[in-house]
Amino acid sequence: MNSSDNSMSSIIKIHQCLFGYQNGHRLLSSSEILPRDVASLLLLLSDLAPGLTLSVKDGYWTGIPLPNSNMYALMRTWAAHEMSRPGCVWTHVLIVSFSDISRFIDLSVLMNYFVRPSLSIDFNEYSSPIFIEPLSLVFNNNNVRVRKLSIIKKIVNSLYYTDEPARIVSEFGEFGEFGEFDDSIFAVWSQQWPRLRRNFSFRTAAGSGDFFIGEKTFDLTILVGNNYSIAPIPHRINSDILGWERYTLDDLISEEPTAFRRFMWRYGSDILLGRRGFKFLASIYSVTRRAVLDGEVLFNILSAILKFFPSVNDAKNLKVDLVEGGQYSLLPSVDYLDLIEFYIKNPISTKLPILPEKAFEYIQDNWIDKSKEIIFLSELAFVNNNEIGDDLLRSFIKLINSSDFLYIKNNNSNLMDKILTIEPYFLKVSDLGNMESNDILMLLKYLPDNDEVLVNAIISTLLSIDDFSIVIEIYNRFPVITLRKVIAEVEAFNLGGGYKLANSWLDILAETSTVKMMSEFICTSKSTSALSLYASVIKYDLSSEVTVWSTGLGDAIDNLRGNKRKPFLIFILTLALRNRNSDCERLFEFAFEEVYQYLKYSQLTWEQKDNLLYYVPALSGIFEWDSCLRLCNGIVRIYIENGLKSDSFKRLTKEKCLFSKLLNIAGGTEIGRSYINSIND
Repeated sequence: MNSSDNSMSSIIKIHQCLFGYQNGHRLLSSSEILPRDVASLLLLLSDLAPGLTLSVKDGYWTGIPLPNSNMYALMRTWAAHEMSRPGCVWTHVLIVSFSDISRFIDLSVLMNYFVRPSLSIDFNEYSSPIFIEPLSLVFNNNNVRVRKLSIIKKIVNSLYYTDEPARIVSEFGEFGEFGEFDDSIFAVWSQQWPRLRRNFSFRTAAGSGDFFIGEKTFDLTILVGNNYSIAPIPHRINSDILGWERYTLDDLISEEPTAFRRFMWRYGSDILLGRRGFKFLASIYSVTRRAVLDGEVLFNILSAILKFFPSVNDAKNLKVDLVEGGQYSLLPSVDYLDLIEFYIKNPISTKLPILPEKAFEYIQDNWIDKSKEIIFLSELAFVNNNEIGDDLLRSFIKLINSSDFLYIKNNNSNLMDKILTIEPYFLKVSDLGNMESNDILMLLKYLPDNDEVLVNAIISTLLSIDDFSIVIEIYNRFPVITLRKVIAEVEAFNLGGGYKLANSWLDILAETSTVKMMSEFICTSKSTSALSLYASVIKYDLSSEVTVWSTGLGDAIDNLRGNKRKPFLIFILTLALRNRNSDCERLFEFAFEEVYQYLKYSQLTWEQKDNLLYYVPALSGIFEWDSCLRLCNGIVRIYIENGLKSDSFKRLTKEKCLFSKLLNIAGGTEIGRSYINSIND
């Protein structure tokens, strides 16, 4: 894209249309096809306002949002004195996108693009969009029109003291001057932040204050004439926060945008209150014109924000900048001790951002000078059961090292009790692993019941201690966490990581675990060495669910070696022989070939052999003694009679002779031969 393309990309494109009389009031020309709902609304609003009479020179403005189209329509209406029919008007409409309307520093710039039609000009002039150069958006003192302070004040008070539609009676008579409010209304509109200005609706001349747009009236209507009874503008309703009106008016009559407007635009961007939010935000600006926010002023501001903006995302920029500050904040800094005190005394929940880390850094930096105040806030937090107390203590506990704590433990038991009761995380640096058993047991009482992270950390420091009294104390309070931690260490160790557990931790696993409890760990195990341990823990209980072991073997690395491998393989194969279903396939594939070799070379005890063959039908005749044949015959029958997969059958052994033996057994029956054919296929 070249430079001219970049320039064009920032140009504002505005559509326009013209309404007037032609065998009835109608749309005469447009630069785009209007959606039906927009066309209907504009047709209605472009006609002469009800109850209004225009002289030749009169004209008025109408502004309305078009939310379904994300557009805003600004309209200028003139009397069409050229027409023979009384009451005819011309209305020129500019349609600006919501995204572009925020780019205008001064919306009165748009006035320059309205052209009154006449019968002598071609209406096609209104059939093309208007393009506005970026330079036209820059604030220009020449654009500042004469604005009467009394009129601006009347508009501001009418709009922002209440949410009700604002209606102001013009001081001029029915056929007096029009437009006395125009420039001021455009100034007030320009002052509003984007969300507010694109939802603002107004009409600068009307004969009735009850004209409805859909389900609501205009936000602001100027009533022309003398026959109106309008309730007086209410007096200030929040006398606690003063000065907002002064800053609002000063900005409106200024020849250039002020800091007030920058403030309103930054913090109004995510406010959902609408017009009611303007007065509140202007009041916040008024009371924050000081170097530091502290004491009662800070408390009042925060209380008001909680009341007006209870949702965490409403006025989020204001809340974040007030609490956290930052590079783009337009607010003074806060006194962090007062801020913390407010958080402690009030139910903040998620209504305000969490206290920033620098608030606690302030505690650390000022510990020597403000320790009494900080301790007071800590105690206040615990009295109010506020979790900030934990953060406070944590901030100055960082000033205490482990040797300091050990000294406190030996010499100041009450202080140690308070520290550990408030902040049990200090146990992590208390060198538990090198203490006597009685000291460890005494400190374990400070472990909170609901902090799994801390419990895991403490268990980690004790896994090398072979003291069953410590292990049973932890298990009795945290049975699930203890078992999960022990299992995790078992898994890590059997995969070559971690370190070997003291026997007391394995003893607690063996003494307390049940088949049902271990099922979860078996399913998620990552090694056969760990699975072997779990099998021994449940004492090779054949009531285990086959599915659990099949799942575990599917994800496990086969790293089991040594004398524990044989009993585990026998258990797995026996479990499969006992259950005889499709979930047994992986068990058969894992254990059959090796157990067959144990049997073949007489490496099983009589008890192991009897337990294994208990679930295999005996053979008769001369083969009665052949345990290997009996095992093969039993497995072949299970595969054939229970419809186990032929692919699994092929994976039972890699030895050709043994596989041929299985095929020969299967070929002894017609159904077996059919099964063999499915294998060959």
